[in-house]
Amino acid sequence: MSLLNNLFGGKIDSDGAFKDIASKVDDSKFTLEEQSRFEMAKADKQAEFYEKSKDENTIRSKSRRFATYLVLINFFVSFWMVVALYIYGKTEAAIFVKDLAVEWKLVAAFFAVIVFFFSGYYVMKSIEKFKKK
Repeated sequence: MSLLNNLFGGKIDSDGAFKDIASKVDDSKFTLEEQSRFEMAKADKQAEFYEKSKDENTIRSKSRRFATYLVLINFFVSFWMVVALYIYGKTEAAIFVKDLAVEWKLVAAFFAVIVFFFSGYYVMKSIEKFKKK
């Protein structure tokens, strides 16, 4: 308590503080009419958000697909480049490209994309099978 006294320069009126807090909490309670208006406004906002985001052509969906294509293209180009360089006898270049792909963590990014896009489907199918049992 002495620390608080030192901070605030004297005694603290705890009863007054609790009364102030209680009055603010009482003021924040909604009447039934206020609560129903709030819920209707919230429902309108949720419906508006759903209408905007239900389409798969939102900017976020397009950018997610574009990032996915970049990861997949980088992975497969690097993979086939390493294979081609080994076939043509350029092992040092192949090792360099492989090390570069490992450094960029392309394999981890590739599997992250695969899991992100396909795991939801298989999880839902597994849940349906589990519920049927």
